[in-house]
Amino acid sequence: MSLFKSTENITPISSKASNEYTMNQETIRLLVQQQLTILPEIRQMIGNNPLQLMYDNHYYRTAFMSAFLKLNNYELLARIFVWHCRVYCARGFQYKYFLIDLHAWQTAIDKVLTKESAYEIKAVYQWLIDHHEDLLNLAISDEYHVFSEVHMEGLNYIFLMHLLHGDYKACLAITEQYLKEEDTLITLYLRVIQPCLYEIGRLWEGGHVSVAQEHLATAIVSRVMLAGGTRRVADCCKGKAVFVCAPGELHELGLRMVADLLEEDGWQVDFLGASLSVVELVNYLQSCSPHFIGITVSVPFNLDFAREEIEAIRQALDLNKLKIMVGGPAFHHEDRSWRLIGADAYAIDGSAAVEIANRWWNVKE
Repeated sequence: MSLFKSTENITPISSKASNEYTMNQETIRLLVQQQLTILPEIRQMIGNNPLQLMYDNHYYRTAFMSAFLKLNNYELLARIFVWHCRVYCARGFQYKYFLIDLHAWQTAIDKVLTKESAYEIKAVYQWLIDHHEDLLNLAISDEYHVFSEVHMEGLNYIFLMHLLHGDYKACLAITEQYLKEEDTLITLYLRVIQPCLYEIGRLWEGGHVSVAQEHLATAIVSRVMLAGGTRRVADCCKGKAVFVCAPGELHELGLRMVADLLEEDGWQVDFLGASLSVVELVNYLQSCSPHFIGITVSVPFNLDFAREEIEAIRQALDLNKLKIMVGGPAFHHEDRSWRLIGADAYAIDGSAAVEIANRWWNVKE
């Protein structure tokens, strides 16, 4: 889209300015909250929601701005801004709130940062202000979605309904019967489970599904996988792969699904999950010498943490040539982020991950 393409006109900011913003982000966020909380119409502007919902908006805004300023990825910033507006508009926030909010950030930045850094960073906010009407129109349109609408029918629809109603036993029965008939994980994951989870994400984005329902659906799929109904571990005939969540990430489900598919394909998989420090990860990689590592990033503001993790791997002894694959919803918005953080490849889903892994295996140095 030409709107996102125009972000190329934003002047990249210096590392000094981005670091100063990161160091002072909490002070800036609190100043923004103070400015908006005292506005007479603020309750109405945020759809009579609790003020905490606005404060949560500010917390996430601070986090993704800090990450994108470091990466100088303004197309991703614009796309996340659109997504953010859609989510909060669906919860009753008025259009005029977002423009007032952007001006409040500029005011707070002026008060906290040095003149030079404020000048650089305010230019980024000014682009959002200048294009806010187009961004908001896009937010309420059907032109751009992180999760595109999926036509749910047959088994997909039945599985989705059971997920939304929290029926674990019914979901388990469906997956067990499916595997008896199809005997393959990849079609179950990509044709049944993944579309349902994406549809639930889209429904949550539009305010039609609660956070609790989304969490319950994720938990049910995790239980189904752990119950053994989806396990298909082949004899190990290929190399070792290590899978881990990026620092700050708590979303393991997609990563677990990819790990299962690699195991079914004959890889030896070490699944490390979430909450592993970069130091511990590097030490582990040095001790086991895997063929490649897979890193997942679901939340876009964790992209900079993933970049730092990848840099640490590249700089470690004996790991500079280790292949690094990334995946997760954080990369669904555009096609630059995985390159900017230093990965060797991006897998859009489990099928792509298996294909990339096998290509690397077949071209061993």
